[in-house]
Amino acid sequence: MNLIEITMAMLVFSLAANTSLQLWSSSARWSQANAEQQEMLRRVDADLLRREHGLRQAALAVVAGVEAEGPEQPAAGCAAAGQWMAEQLQSGAGALPVGVQRQVSATSSGVDGLWLVYRIEPMGLERRRLFTAAAHGLCPSAAATSDLEEGT
Repeated sequence: MNLIEITMAMLVFSLAANTSLQLWSSSARWSQANAEQQEMLRRVDADLLRREHGLRQAALAVVAGVEAEGPEQPAAGCAAAGQWMAEQLQSGAGALPVGVQRQVSATSSGVDGLWLVYRIEPMGLERRRLFTAAAHGLCPSAAATSDLEEGT
């Protein structure tokens, strides 16, 4: 082998090694970012499930007639129950990852319900869950309301 062949072989080898290193580095960065995103989504989902479970337990205690922990039991009616649910969803706020916002807001439609919304800014995603007082048994049924009106 002469000097030119050795120089060319070293150049090709160094270019191949450099390209391989760049590909490996890019793959490692992508893998790390993907793992961080999955962890962020896992923490958001865990917070959502924790709040939903707490609300269900409190609503079950109210429906069963047991004094619920936290805010007082809701007054009769879906609107009052919706306000009570909002207080329940706001209580016990856990720490969220940086870039995640949590918001409880009333529905804009005619349904007495609440949206629990998580905005995940770094990924541009949003997780929404709709909670209604009727679904949790907190609204008096139409038959019970008519029975109460007839009894008075």
